[in-house]
Amino acid sequence: ATVVLRGGERVRMDELKIGDYVLSIHPTTHKPVYSKVYLWAHRDPHITATFIHITHPHGHLHISANHLILTGDNNTPVPAHQLTVGDTIHFLSQQNNYNQMEKKKEREDSHSLISVHVLHIHTCTQVGYYTPFTNNGLIVVDNIATSVYCHFSTHSQSETSSWLCHTLTRGLVEQFGMHRVGQCVLTPVRVGCKLGMGSVLSRQMDTHSHIHKYCQWLQGTFRTVKN
Repeated sequence: ATVVLRGGERVRMDELKIGDYVLSIHPTTHKPVYSKVYLWAHRDPHITATFIHITHPHGHLHISANHLILTGDNNTPVPAHQLTVGDTIHFLSQQNNYNQMEKKKEREDSHSLISVHVLHIHTCTQVGYYTPFTNNGLIVVDNIATSVYCHFSTHSQSETSSWLCHTLTRGLVEQFGMHRVGQCVLTPVRVGCKLGMGSVLSRQMDTHSHIHKYCQWLQGTFRTVKN
């Protein structure tokens, strides 16, 4: 999977660094913008994982089964494993009508968001699993608009979450959706990074699972969906 940096360079996920600005879309206007990567939620270059391979008229997207993709006219985030052939997803196309200076800057308005239909879906395995978090909670992966968050089941209480915490989070997700809740519960981490604690927070990675410890706690609260 690849992303586009501010400046126009396209890089693989494993080449992405905290502090990079990546192509994203605005949460309300849905126009192309760049958003800063402030944290790795999951970064494991050695794990072999199952992904969803989505084919559309302009190319392909590899994404984890639970990852949220923006779909439909209202850009509703849905898990990749719920997509079916014919569903609408959103592709960032690059316009070619700007001069060399503008091309060097890779302006946000050099891209446009268009709706495309899913043509084919199948599962595949790949080595490496990467989940960067951006300030606005959105990121364009393989030219497709996605959320940085994954879908979690709220119908089963995990062993690490209290009944009250589980009930509260389930109610919030049902009311506002997983993407909005994810953006809300990551606010303390974003604020900490903006206050200069980014280097400390980025080191809070579990050495066994390669998942950030705060995200592990969230997984215990929400309980991730199993394929």
